[in-house]
Amino acid sequence: MKKRSGWALIIASALAVGTLSAVPATATAWANCTGVSENKFLGNGRSGTGLKGVYAEIEYVNENLCVQAATKVWSWSLSWVSLDGPQTAAAGVNIYQGGYAKCPDPSVNTCPWNNGITYYWVFYQRETGPCGLVFGTPFIKIANAATGLHFFQISKVGSSHNYYIDEVFKYSRSVSDIETCWPGVAAVEYQDEMLNDGDQGGGTVSNHQLFGNVQYQNASGWHYENRTPGSGCANSNPTNWRCTWDYTGHNFYPWDRAP
Repeated sequence: MKKRSGWALIIASALAVGTLSAVPATATAWANCTGVSENKFLGNGRSGTGLKGVYAEIEYVNENLCVQAATKVWSWSLSWVSLDGPQTAAAGVNIYQGGYAKCPDPSVNTCPWNNGITYYWVFYQRETGPCGLVFGTPFIKIANAATGLHFFQISKVGSSHNYYIDEVFKYSRSVSDIETCWPGVAAVEYQDEMLNDGDQGGGTVSNHQLFGNVQYQNASGWHYENRTPGSGCANSNPTNWRCTWDYTGHNFYPWDRAP
């Protein structure tokens, strides 16, 4: 496990629109859903050889989902870390990811409904390739999320790639799932992901979400990201969402349009 202190590979998530079977929170007025939904991202990543682990301390945010009209459109708000395999033209996506999920009611049919409660989750998928046809797990709920800052890690330990929340083991995939079926890790990511421009990305203008002590692991060990202080994140909806690295270069802060 790495120490807690004290590029951007943006892919269409394997939790692709419409592949999952499963009333947005409206305590305060939020944005209406737009007519077009697709995987959208606000965060960062790193590509390279020899990668085998990813870590971030992600602040819980009870995200708002876009307000649906009579005709429902896809919606969700996720925060996650991932290992990514090489991406080819084959069916599926090579990804192993986990974090927080805020999901809409079942009529929207994206990630599994949890009565409007944000929860921890994990997901694995491989493309069609050396291990056969495209395969993906269900969108797996671990537990309801708690407020505060929580630690998400995926890393190789012995003969498996393990997923940890708050330094407690939660899930694993075999080495062959990563090193043969993908094959190998091509990138790591630290992301907020939304399906609609109206879904909340990150925190608010007055209270940004924290992705803290962001790290990646390779053969020589764990390393902090050291990005240019004040630089922006990769963002597929720059009109609504913002994100910047702080003075340390290894913490970044996403936020949305609300005060």
